Amino acid sequence: RPSSGMIVFDGADITTMPAYRRVRLGVAYTFQITSIFANLTAFDNVALPVQRTLTDGRSKGQVRSGVMAALERTGLADRAGTLAGHLSYGHQR
Repeated sequence: RPSSGMIVFDGADITTMPAYRRVRLGVAYTFQITSIFANLTAFDNVALPVQRTLTDGRSKGQVRSGVMAALERTGLADRAGTLAGHLSYGHQR
């Protein structure tokens, strides 16, 4: 519990809200440990699990556009070609 202040998400005070309700609002937990391939680019780190899980015969172009869309959503599109090991810890997460 916070000792002072409040946590505001999307204009609402969620400081004392139970975790299951915060999750329903779109707030999620992340793990403390980052698992990246430091010698691969940010693009390749996102593409690997996408390619591994796709079994519906999507083309490379569709995979690429999906990866770029994910990077756009996370604000990393301009870092797609950057080696993941060169990204700040926050960007790696």
